[in-house]
Amino acid sequence: MQTFTAVTDESLAATIARAKSRVVLVTPGISEIVAQAIDALTATPDQPKVVVILDPDEDAYRVGYGDPKGIELLRTLVERPNITLRSQRGLRIGVLIADDNILLWAPTPKAVEGDRAASEPNGIRLDRTADVSAQLNQAVGSDDSNAVLTGADIGRETLNAEQVAVTVKALAANPPAPVDLSKIARVFSTKIQFVECTLRGAQWTERETKVSSLLLNADVPEGLKELFDTKIRPFSKQADVAVEVQAMVRGQLAFDAAGKPIMDLRTQAEIRQDWDDILKRYLRRMRSFGLLIRRADKPAFEAEVAAFQKVLQAWVKGFRKEIEKDEKTLVAEITGLIMARMAAKPNSAAPQMKRDAVETMIREGIQGMRVIEPSVKLVFKDVSWESTGDPEFRKALGEVLPKEDAQGWFKVYAAAPQRGTADLFSQDG
Repeated sequence: MQTFTAVTDESLAATIARAKSRVVLVTPGISEIVAQAIDALTATPDQPKVVVILDPDEDAYRVGYGDPKGIELLRTLVERPNITLRSQRGLRIGVLIADDNILLWAPTPKAVEGDRAASEPNGIRLDRTADVSAQLNQAVGSDDSNAVLTGADIGRETLNAEQVAVTVKALAANPPAPVDLSKIARVFSTKIQFVECTLRGAQWTERETKVSSLLLNADVPEGLKELFDTKIRPFSKQADVAVEVQAMVRGQLAFDAAGKPIMDLRTQAEIRQDWDDILKRYLRRMRSFGLLIRRADKPAFEAEVAAFQKVLQAWVKGFRKEIEKDEKTLVAEITGLIMARMAAKPNSAAPQMKRDAVETMIREGIQGMRVIEPSVKLVFKDVSWESTGDPEFRKALGEVLPKEDAQGWFKVYAAAPQRGTADLFSQDG
């Protein structure tokens, strides 16, 4: 048995899975794969009893001790008679007792280091029936043990004076940061985020299509044509067109008792109101800075936006069908207006476009407006560290942030650079 070992989530799960009599797990946080091993082991009441002691603070998971899926799965197992959960705030050591196997290790948050390689021990595996002192002496190949150096678990290579000199020289050339400055590498977390929302494809009655100034302003004297706009809003009269779509109730798609979608007639203004209601429920406009959302509300907000987008796409599809019914009449009315203006232009003897050509131009312009597909785009942006010290930012935030969120609205954690982080300049070759 190797005493010094690399302890990973996979090795913990495998050790738990083999347990026959008992399991005691002490760790800051629990990962999904370890929680799954406990789930499988305790599936029936006659299985081994499991005791788990964790740090209950959410911050343990924010920096990478375990993961949210792991603690969520463990939460569903608390009613099982052979599982006991206890807590210890600030816990930062790992212990696993599985039958006669004992593992002691130093948990490392994933925000700091990735998974360990087999050659990078961070734990000790002990045999409960053995002499612990003798086992450790053997594992490190100490002078009073009978271990040959090549048979030791760790430290099989000699550290000579030349190697130490290289390290000392490197530290002198690039000294480590003082302890009080080592927190410059920070894990920064806030309860809020900025969000940018872009709604496309909903404002049909306000859409414009360009028409050549030679057509629309044919009756305007040449010297004044640049003063006139050359756009038309062909759907401005369809503001009251109602389209049948699935109803929404406070951002949720509506279904009847049988699970069938409940349909409702909605105009463009009502669709827009549904969108505004979603924004009003979740977002706060921060003076001079933009829209804010609480991180806790983000999943529900995204779910409602996704439901609204389905309704929006269905509404646009139905609206297109409705306006197509009146397309011939609409094209004929616009064409008639343009032909009348062309006939009334001051130089009426000049060549005039044929009605068919004008009609084709208007129809193609209207049909070209249907290319824009309805969609909702969300862009979330984190609050910068510098903003937390900006008095103007804090004042504006206080105007929109509820009192219950004002306390501890941001947190900073000390962290070391992740192992294996690349030097950006070294990548240039």
